[in-house]
Amino acid sequence: MDRIETLLDKLENRIPVSLAKKLDKLDDFEEKLIVAQKDYTDEPTEENKDSLKEVTDFVNSLRSEVTSSLETLVAQKTAKASEKEEKPVEKPVEKPVETSAPVETPKEEKKGVSIFGIALGVVLLVGTAGAYNYFSKNK
Repeated sequence: MDRIETLLDKLENRIPVSLAKKLDKLDDFEEKLIVAQKDYTDEPTEENKDSLKEVTDFVNSLRSEVTSSLETLVAQKTAKASEKEEKPVEKPVEKPVETSAPVETPKEEKKGVSIFGIALGVVLLVGTAGAYNYFSKNK
């Protein structure tokens, strides 16, 4: 877990949501691992041994997956930082503004309800009402 914490510090705890969910899942399963270890030490049956092995294998696999994902993110962050250092900051060249060129305004996308959407809604509404009537009468 120390390795994961070190990697998180390098990323300033800024990670994708999916990876954060995996970290939460890892924390939950590490707690289950502690419970499974306690169960096995209290009652060393074959069932508890199998349960402990299963949880241990899953935690180890999830831990290695999270660690490799974090290492990849750290490598990407380091690569981006080195690219920024290597590129000299260039000032954009200002082009003269031509007054004779027509200015294009961006076209607005049409947003709204289509006829197909309305027709589909009506069909679903009628179908649901018909199914409700059919099944309520045939009880």
